[in-house]
Amino acid sequence: MIGLKEERLTAEEYIGFLKRSDLGSQYPRERFEERLPRLLETVNISLSARTEDGLLVGVLLGLTDFSYWLYVTDLGVDRDYVKQGIGRRLMKQALEISGTPDVLINCAGIVILGACESYETDELRQVMETNFYGMASMISRVLPLMRQQGRGRIVNYSSVNGLLGIPFEGAYTASKHAVEGYSECLALETMPYGIEVMLVEPGGHQGSNRAYRRHSAGMTEDSPYWEAFQKGTSSIVRYGANGADPDVLGQKVADALRQKQLPRRMLVGKGKQRFSLIMHDLLPARVFDRIIYDYYINGTE
Repeated sequence: MIGLKEERLTAEEYIGFLKRSDLGSQYPRERFEERLPRLLETVNISLSARTEDGLLVGVLLGLTDFSYWLYVTDLGVDRDYVKQGIGRRLMKQALEISGTPDVLINCAGIVILGACESYETDELRQVMETNFYGMASMISRVLPLMRQQGRGRIVNYSSVNGLLGIPFEGAYTASKHAVEGYSECLALETMPYGIEVMLVEPGGHQGSNRAYRRHSAGMTEDSPYWEAFQKGTSSIVRYGANGADPDVLGQKVADALRQKQLPRRMLVGKGKQRFSLIMHDLLPARVFDRIIYDYYINGTE
């Protein structure tokens, strides 16, 4: 029997929970110990799901603004309990506390690095479950309530990877392309109901690839891609370490939500990332592929 209740979690217990759920991948490692306690102290809604012996297996954290906006900042379930409808129950209780949400932000994500050939089906499924299916499930739960009230805003975190591919991020790139296509369709379908959809497309941010980064089980020294994989993943880590500040990204999203009209897209990245998207659309595919390959594998700036 899984019980729900309102309670404030300690940072220590929440960190332990994050390690057992895919929610932890959304947190950058930089200043982690500073950020997490501040979040736990700030949220207006803090719901937990526990087993009979007290194990924390589900968490929902939310912020309300003058009892009007509801921002669901965290919604996660222990990997061993994902099939028990805990997330749905937590969301239902949050709505009973705050009323219908005006804003839904989907930003959880995981990365499993590997050659496309190396991915096991379970690895692909795990990335899609977290990055795409989880997002779609949350939207399906909240959207009927938004339609009833005739307004709402949905923010889906995509990525620059949702617009172009990077070697050895095939699973993540596929999931973000799915987010892009789904969100475009969602925006068209919900437009008559006063609901706005925004895609956030971040480039490399500090900690974004270091936190909870995994390698595909198939990537071993026997792989024909091993040498290129070592070089490519080193480049990914290096570029992430020199990426933009995630606090700035969060502030830009918050600022967009305060605007009278929500932007359809928000590209947040450094100059090289923006330029690469322009080149992706202008250059012949083989020419662009060679540039990207040399950039990540051969370190050519």
